[in-house]
Amino acid sequence: MKIFDGTKMVPSDGFALPISPLTKKLYNYQLATIEQIHEFRRVILGLAPGMGKTAVLQAVAANEAAIGRKTLIIVPPSLRIDPWGKEFAKDFPDLDVVLASGTKQHDLPDADVVIMADSLVAARIDDIIAWGPANMMCDEAHRMKSPDSKRTKAMHKLAASMDSGAIIVMATGTLSVNNAGDVYNPLYITSPDHATSLSGTDTWTQFLDVWCDTEIAWKKRVVVGCKNVSLLRERLIKICMIN
Repeated sequence: MKIFDGTKMVPSDGFALPISPLTKKLYNYQLATIEQIHEFRRVILGLAPGMGKTAVLQAVAANEAAIGRKTLIIVPPSLRIDPWGKEFAKDFPDLDVVLASGTKQHDLPDADVVIMADSLVAARIDDIIAWGPANMMCDEAHRMKSPDSKRTKAMHKLAASMDSGAIIVMATGTLSVNNAGDVYNPLYITSPDHATSLSGTDTWTQFLDVWCDTEIAWKKRVVVGCKNVSLLRERLIKICMIN
């Protein structure tokens, strides 16, 4: 049984992509990341900004399309066309990629990849589930940090609808923007099992108890600090975070 290692920098001997991007050569750490995603399926992609998260995820989606598995990619609205749409057209021109638009419910097209703004996910969640993506990737996943937001709840619903072999990647170079509480939702969306491995159970309350300093403000429990930042990071990269 292979063990997840979020710090792996070199792919295994003999690992090669069936389909590679046309205009760029991937670095060894990117190939190692792609290998980890294909093998372990549900990960947080925590590469720092500028290290090529988009190139990694596009290569994964292209290779999944080659075996007949379609991918939904959820991105901030400003990134839908550039870089996501443009880079797919440049590096994988034979791939059928559709940029979804509009909040009105209607069937999603039969395509290899659908790219959708995260602002549409809540309104189109039934369309997405009916489309039946084999894989889901979310760029700038720290935007899903609020447990009460409609898009976070929709992402939970989407992840729960997908089968056990689905690739689910929550990608962000800044997993914890404000405080340690930001970690929970991206982690849980990848897999409730990951949340349980980290905290003992998969609940938000347990995550707060184990990892967060909290206080009551306006009758609500809020996170004000992290109990052990270095241990939290160490545990994440042993469970599911590539960093």
